[in-house]
This record gives sequence, structure tokens and C-alpha cells, in this order.
Amino acid sequence: MSDAMLLGAKVRALRRREHMTQVDLAERLGVSASYLNLIENNRRPLTAPLLIRIAQIFQLDLQSFASEEDVVDRRMEPVLLDAQPGCRVSLGVEIDDEGGPLG
Repeated sequence: MSDAMLLGAKVRALRRREHMTQVDLAERLGVSASYLNLIENNRRPLTAPLLIRIAQIFQLDLQSFASEEDVVDRRMEPVLLDAQPGCRVSLGVEIDDEGGPLG
């Protein structure tokens, strides 16, 4: 996976973790929601000034945010979905039998 794909996915995950809409984040970044959508879907590159601003908004270290390490998942709490009775699915985080993150 390329760095651009990692960054777009991280931006989306961070935005969702904070329960922000694309419009909310776009306004804080000074870009249109449609442009932010293109960034999140890896159809436009994330410029250095926007990367810096995103790191500030989400209070992340710029170096760790831009690295291949999955900073988003590490800070997120597990997201659980009930697929079927007794079956739970975690999005992005491995969970133990009690619903807590592994590791």
C-alpha cells in the first residue's frame, strides 16, 4: 500500500473517530468537502500544509502520522458490529474474547 493510500485512509479514520463529517473537517482545513473526499479516496494528494493542519487538528505527531505505522488504530477504541448473534466483527482492531483490544 502506498503512503498516499495510507494517508487518505488515516484521514478518514481520524475524522470518523472524532465523529466529524467531511464538511466539518473541510471547514477547519479551509478546503471544500468534495476536495477532502478526493483526498480520503486517494484521488488527490495530501499536501504538506494540509498534512500539518490535520496533525494539529487531531493532536498527532506529524512524523508518526505520516509513517507507515498505524497510528489511527492504536489510538482508536475497538469498533464492534453485531454481524449475527454471538458473532462480533472488529474494524481495524483485533479483539479478545471479552471485546478488548489484543496486544
